[in-house]
Amino acid sequence: ITKNTKIIALSWIIGAIANLILNYLLVPVYGIIGATYATILTFLTILIIMKILVAHGKDSFSTHTFATILN
Repeated sequence: ITKNTKIIALSWIIGAIANLILNYLLVPVYGIIGATYATILTFLTILIIMKILVAHGKDSFSTHTFATILN
């Protein structure tokens, strides 16, 4: 497994954990809208993690393209 694969996997694992926690907190209160918010916040979490990794030069796959999209 390459370094890039580990970075992507770690981002998605953290995102999955965030999604479980957010769903647990938001769905009982807001129902389906809470699930929507949890999903949106999860994807934002994954995006932020990947942006941080790209900004610190820990990622070599299409860094320029990915950073350009996020900025």
